[in-house]
Amino acid sequence: MLGLHEQVCKRVGFGNSFSGLRHRNFKSLDTGDLYQFGVAGGGTLVQLLRIHNTTAWGFDTFTGLPPEQKGELSIKDWKPGAFRGNGVLNASGVHELVARKVRAATGSSLLPGQLSLLTGTFNETLRPGLARERGMRPAVYVDIDSDLFISAWEALDWLFTERLLLPGSVIGYDDWWTIACASNNTDVEAHGEPRAHLLAARKYQASFRCICGPCEPITPGVAFGGRTYFVLEALGGSTVSSSGFTMTREDAAYWMARARSCGIAKKKRAVLV
Repeated sequence: MLGLHEQVCKRVGFGNSFSGLRHRNFKSLDTGDLYQFGVAGGGTLVQLLRIHNTTAWGFDTFTGLPPEQKGELSIKDWKPGAFRGNGVLNASGVHELVARKVRAATGSSLLPGQLSLLTGTFNETLRPGLARERGMRPAVYVDIDSDLFISAWEALDWLFTERLLLPGSVIGYDDWWTIACASNNTDVEAHGEPRAHLLAARKYQASFRCICGPCEPITPGVAFGGRTYFVLEALGGSTVSSSGFTMTREDAAYWMARARSCGIAKKKRAVLV
């Protein structure tokens, strides 16, 4: 019999759909905004807007990746300028593309002001007071697809500082396992997006719970892709911080040896910046 964790992932249709994020076995925010860090060509944003019919905020340079922070482990192909959004090099072009695809998929147009794309590196665009200035609401869902440690850290630090992450907010990570797999390192939270998540949990006394993907021990024989999802359960006060990642190094080794997505990542070259 599948456990709760595996049931949630099965409902999500992991790797292809986000529809399971409102599974009855965990409490998410009833209302709020959608945030994506790392928009590129807008493909994932289209999927998210089909599920979360709410105001969406996207952040990207639209000129590819910025530099990683010195001393961090990264992937050889994650060079400055990589992932330029399938040739769509500016926010207005991506906005038009996303709006057209959402309309084609749902038959409905985005409402005026429903999607805003902010251009620049995160240390430029994620200003103190921006949330109040733009009328941003707490996050019903945050998608971290910016690859680098520094980008994930700047996004999470800003979200907490602006009080946009509340108990019930869900965060999904696209490259949680990429660096661990590429470097064959079972200390998963030592680098990249997992490290940023762990540091943010500690700084803000946040307690997360794994709700989907390989972020807690997987039942033998049940395979999932590398995306991970967490719900924020408690914040501040007397909260004991927890990243929600409960795999031991043995658990990580078991998953890494069997996951197709990890096998693909192992072909990449991990490098120290």
